[in-house]
Amino acid sequence: FIFRTDSSFDQDLGRHIKLGEIITQTWQIPKTNLFSYTNPDFPFINTHWLFEVIAYFFRENLQILLILKVIIFLFSTWLVFKIVPQDKRVFLLPIGFIFLHVLRERLELRPEIFSFLFTATTYYILEKCLKSKTRLIYLLPIIQFLWINTHIYFFVGLILQTIFLITNRKIKLLWLIFGVSIFVSLINPNGISVFLYPLSVT
Repeated sequence: FIFRTDSSFDQDLGRHIKLGEIITQTWQIPKTNLFSYTNPDFPFINTHWLFEVIAYFFRENLQILLILKVIIFLFSTWLVFKIVPQDKRVFLLPIGFIFLHVLRERLELRPEIFSFLFTATTYYILEKCLKSKTRLIYLLPIIQFLWINTHIYFFVGLILQTIFLITNRKIKLLWLIFGVSIFVSLINPNGISVFLYPLSVT
């Protein structure tokens, strides 16, 4: 709230809203960069089309999106507090202060706010699974499905699951959840090619 108390929007939001309009009107997700004058046929893998549809839906009242952004950040932060053991929370202030200066540059209304949410939620569920049996683990494939259609950081969810699988091989249900998460990740407009896309833009 100290760093982002204004109601300004990122310059990309207009593009997202326009693409959301195109998607909802044509029921198709563009496969090329529609905003390139010099190279209009440049292939483009849209990994945040779902955010664009949401942004277009609330285009007449963008304050709702601002409220949603604040809720996402607060909920994600709350999950982090829940994950960190109480005797270690004293370290959150110095460590959090360092990361705050990185995060403050990415607080605009972008698709990646959902990556903050999905990362914290996935990590929280996996930690919860280690301590006791929880039905929350069945949410991981759903989160992965939403993630791969919302933002390019979707691979973080699969990496987190892989790490927990390697370090906790005895939890057999994790293997099933991981397999389902990979399967639902293929349910996107670009199929398996979307898995390689993050490598091409890094």
